[in-house]
Amino acid sequence: MLSCVAGKPCVILTLAIVPVDDRLDYYACLQAADKENLVPLVEFLGNRLYASLDIMLATARGEDIGGSKWDTIADDPR
Repeated sequence: MLSCVAGKPCVILTLAIVPVDDRLDYYACLQAADKENLVPLVEFLGNRLYASLDIMLATARGEDIGGSKWDTIADDPR
């Protein structure tokens, strides 16, 4: 999404996908940010944004991104 206001810089918003396996690292980065150390959070989100954009671009090109955790809706345990 691109959000621009006349006379102001544009901001590009995208989704940072945080895999479940990385959630403890994400929480640690949030805790560091609470203590005013933003570097770990910025680095973590930057890496996740890069990976997320890579997935989105691969999908747009029609490439196989490895499927989902479940092959069908019936496989989803929820």
